[in-house]
Amino acid sequence: MKDSSHSTNREEEYKAFYSQQRFSILFPHLSSFQEQEHRKALPLPPEQPLTQEEINQYPHQYPHESLPSHTEEEYDEESDTDDDKYKTDDVEVEEEEELGYTQGMVDYLWSLAGYAPDLTKVGVLEGILLSMLQFEEEEEYDEWIEGKIGWTLGHPDDQDAVGVCEWTGIKCDQFEEAPTILSIGLPHSNLQGTIPTQLGWLISLTNIDLSMNNLRGTLPTEIVQLPNLITLNLGNNNLDGTLPTIYYTTYYFMGWDTPTFASTNLQYLNLASNRFQGTIHDSLLQQPTATLLWLDLSKNALYGTIPIPFLYSMPNIDYFDVSYNMFEGSVPAQLGDLRELHGLFLDHNEFMGTVPPKLTREHLKIVQFFVQHNFLSGTIPAAIADLRYLRSLFVDGNRFTGTIPEAICKLDLNEEFFETTVTDFDHKVVNIPVNNTGPRNGCTTIACPAATVGKEGLYPCYPCHDRDLNPYIGQNDKCFHLNDGAILEVLYTNTNGPNWKMGSNAGWGITK
Repeated sequence: MKDSSHSTNREEEYKAFYSQQRFSILFPHLSSFQEQEHRKALPLPPEQPLTQEEINQYPHQYPHESLPSHTEEEYDEESDTDDDKYKTDDVEVEEEEELGYTQGMVDYLWSLAGYAPDLTKVGVLEGILLSMLQFEEEEEYDEWIEGKIGWTLGHPDDQDAVGVCEWTGIKCDQFEEAPTILSIGLPHSNLQGTIPTQLGWLISLTNIDLSMNNLRGTLPTEIVQLPNLITLNLGNNNLDGTLPTIYYTTYYFMGWDTPTFASTNLQYLNLASNRFQGTIHDSLLQQPTATLLWLDLSKNALYGTIPIPFLYSMPNIDYFDVSYNMFEGSVPAQLGDLRELHGLFLDHNEFMGTVPPKLTREHLKIVQFFVQHNFLSGTIPAAIADLRYLRSLFVDGNRFTGTIPEAICKLDLNEEFFETTVTDFDHKVVNIPVNNTGPRNGCTTIACPAATVGKEGLYPCYPCHDRDLNPYIGQNDKCFHLNDGAILEVLYTNTNGPNWKMGSNAGWGITK
């Protein structure tokens, strides 16, 4: 993977600032990334009610539909029975049906490592939600439930049980007589353990936000197959494994497949800052999903190329972030066919070649264009100036030669990036002038010129010493000493080395 040790957090902060602004525009009903408690569930598309025949035919898909419903009086009667008979290891099936949960669910919930609430006297919905609480110590559980409504069910100190729709982080369809959970929002809640597969039983779920926790394990198939999912945010956890896909091999017919996202209503998918590995398959999305607006797969360990059918499966994508991975190959020209794209983040990967001309089309709506810290070469296309909505362009840390075209310099890009101060190589504070005054200009705002370096690849820039060389623009490394290898490297880059037509170009272009 390409070294990004010289990269700055300022670019990330700059991107995050824009992302939050764009998020609030696209999803006004979701007030912020962190405060799920103030969010309202997206409207559920109208559906035909399930027939009893369908429920009986596929009981594993609709488990809570096939279970008996209970009145409050029935639950009260159950709570008055002897508690000890529910705490034995040999729970009778007959008793389970009266309580509204199955033997498989009990076995799973009690097999969870660590400390969990007493789940032997709760209904199906409560049991599914409480299965998310997996703590190693009782003290951790006690601390977690402090100040939360409803999650104390099954705790020795629980006094006033409330319906699941009143629980902290839970939103329901208020127009249904029986509780129908639409949204689970527990970001930044110190959750740990794995994501329970039983969440997939809640087929009416439209929104899940479990971001910024300490969840581990793989992404459950049952979550991927939720049919009504609109937003899924599992960013900033410790999830691993591969991304959902279907492998079109003979094994598929034997059931050895990992399904794609089943919902055709999916608008927001965030799996960033985890430990997912492998490639993106053509069928990450089950079929062309015109609803998908936001995809963030950044900061994982994904590799390979970006599949073209995958790009065409989300024609209305607005925000596309695959930064901080190990993707390679050329930048897909088909990204230029995504007419609604505003934020494009390909930085900190291993892309090679040039910037595709299709990405400079005048009709595109790209606002932020991040390609820094790759192995891109050639020159910066002057046609980038035709992107009418462009505000941010970062190209540093590549192998671009030449100069920043004057037409691009006049756009005054990255202005917000310079509204603070930066430090130089000696960690001294450098005041950044604004509005193109002083030594900074519209070109160095984008990238330092050749024969200079900058701590962040752009202003302030420092000249190389007499015996040193830097043939590339936007470099944040130190200038390197002129030797035979450096000269050949310049030859390779300036003559479009990656596309040489020869028997082999082994050894060329790998000195960096």
